[in-house]
Amino acid sequence: MDERCECNKTKFGNGEYTMTEFNFSPSKAFAGVALVGAVGLGLGSFTILEETERGIDYRLGEMVTESADQLRSQGFSLKMPFLTSVKKVDISLQQADYPVVSTYTRDNQVITASLTVMYKMPEGELVSIFKNNPDYLSKLETTVMDAAKSALGRQEAQNVAQNREQIMLQVTEETGKQVKDLLGIEVVAVKMPNFDFDDDFERAVSKAANAKAVLDEKRTELEQQRVEKDKTIVTAEGANEAKKLEADAAAYQLQKQKEAEAIGNLAIAQAEAEGFLKIVEAIGQENIATYLQTSKWDGSVPAVSGGGASTLVDMREIVPAIKAPKAPGK
Repeated sequence: MDERCECNKTKFGNGEYTMTEFNFSPSKAFAGVALVGAVGLGLGSFTILEETERGIDYRLGEMVTESADQLRSQGFSLKMPFLTSVKKVDISLQQADYPVVSTYTRDNQVITASLTVMYKMPEGELVSIFKNNPDYLSKLETTVMDAAKSALGRQEAQNVAQNREQIMLQVTEETGKQVKDLLGIEVVAVKMPNFDFDDDFERAVSKAANAKAVLDEKRTELEQQRVEKDKTIVTAEGANEAKKLEADAAAYQLQKQKEAEAIGNLAIAQAEAEGFLKIVEAIGQENIATYLQTSKWDGSVPAVSGGGASTLVDMREIVPAIKAPKAPGK
């Protein structure tokens, strides 16, 4: 058979177009099929696993890996093409998200939450998990949701926000134990990123929050008034205390002045006494009476002189005559 490629020209309408017809020989067709088969055979004869992956062998759909030491580890490994398939399993930390979980709180409020579970597939449990629980993801979801609903059902709606961390710790603990016993999967943490209540509850919460805000504002005003009152009282008490201190200071000063005057008078009296003693020593004890009378004389002449049986003489007439000077030439 002629293996040439014949090209025929065919007219369409007013133009001339070229139509190419290819005629292949059976040998070339077989060679092409053989090439494709060889490529497929080559690609299907090995597998490559990442460092955090392990491989489970299936032959014609049946799991043939029977123990953990038969798991394929990271790197390149050969397998029977077309007959053997390798399921890759990531043993690093995994995350599963459950966007809608609806339940009731203890006070019958509807709560809708989203959950996130962090889990790991232990390498030693992979064979058991995939042999006995190939639908482990569905069972994990059911267990997490049931634990979350149970924990939320024990809470009052108004306490969910403030107790969120404690609630999720309870869910993690309950889920971890159940999933470990049932599936062999290790639950690291269960989180509740978001949650919402129904519209009626949201409105009630908003109303209560507004009422609380008003009450807090009133309490703040009363507290401010009390503080202002206390400040006024303290100021008045301070003023009274200041006045009292001023009065005490004035009284103290007056007392000190009186004490000083008393000390001064005492000093004068002591000085006079000392001076009198010196006078006594100077003039003698027998002349002290005369001295005392003389010290009291104001310089005036006595009206009369004499006493007893003697004649009284009016000294006011005699003294001027004695004191009067004689006229010149007389």
